[in-house]
Amino acid sequence: MTMLHAIEARHHFRYPELYYRLCTQGLLNESSSHFLEWGEDFEALPVEDIEASIHRLYERGGMFDCAPEHRFIPFGCTGAGDYYCFQLDSRQDGAMDADWPVLLVWHDNGGFADHVSANLHDFIFKQLLGAVANPWQWNRELEDGVAAMWADHACLLKPEHQAVVSEIYARPAFEYEIPYPNKQGFALAKGRLTGDEYEALIDTHTRYALAWKRFSYARPQPVVQVTEANVRRVGTLTLTLHGYSRIREAIAPALKALNWRKNESSVDDRCILTRKNHVFLGPPLFEELDAALRLRLQAVLQHSTTMEIRFTTEGEGEWTL
Repeated sequence: MTMLHAIEARHHFRYPELYYRLCTQGLLNESSSHFLEWGEDFEALPVEDIEASIHRLYERGGMFDCAPEHRFIPFGCTGAGDYYCFQLDSRQDGAMDADWPVLLVWHDNGGFADHVSANLHDFIFKQLLGAVANPWQWNRELEDGVAAMWADHACLLKPEHQAVVSEIYARPAFEYEIPYPNKQGFALAKGRLTGDEYEALIDTHTRYALAWKRFSYARPQPVVQVTEANVRRVGTLTLTLHGYSRIREAIAPALKALNWRKNESSVDDRCILTRKNHVFLGPPLFEELDAALRLRLQAVLQHSTTMEIRFTTEGEGEWTL
């Protein structure tokens, strides 16, 4: 609690009471953080790492380079290094204590942030449902993991949200079809909740007019001459694993941490994963990937020596990283 109070004093705000409860329950310990451990592309930031993450958000010329008029306090991140933050500048009345809205602040999407939830209560509710809605791979480890997560988090929810999640988590997992975007066929998924059901529940129980609306947080940048060293390219990263059937179980934790989407072109012995809207500022090279993403890819490589990574753009073609 001492570290939380120090962060509050330095940045002139108060955390939501629910965030204090996470600390009291030991869900944010640096060595064993269990806050939304099986959530949808979410990793909790230990309290010890918050100040360093705030510095990273506002560092001049850094990966984010947030404009100072925006006041973000990070509490979690995605597997690619984007931050989930409380948005303090959402309140203009000088209040210190508030149920701050939650944002997803992207580091490689042109300096934009998305509104996610009206408050931390709703964010936890959405994450608990998202964990069982079209997961990357449903298996015994995931089933045990979400059960343990529910045991830790049920008491944090409002009674209305408790009832909804309890009913969903009591369901057996089932298979369902996800149509391809071109409507030519479908993929099979397995979970306790379909994507359509998930969206309907979120809309009913967490009404938030700003949800997934986007705004720019970036500090205005001087005009620079575009060269090969700084040209901005947006495209799709594709990871192909050969001999996948032999390493399926061993590599599963590394792929869960990577959290890329499984491509419909995958077959039993070849797994293809994709990450859309990736941005390179300069040449598309493995060394130019964000450090957190490189570490996750290297963890995958430990299990497969036949890993291929490609970057594709619509106008310029394809690079092998």
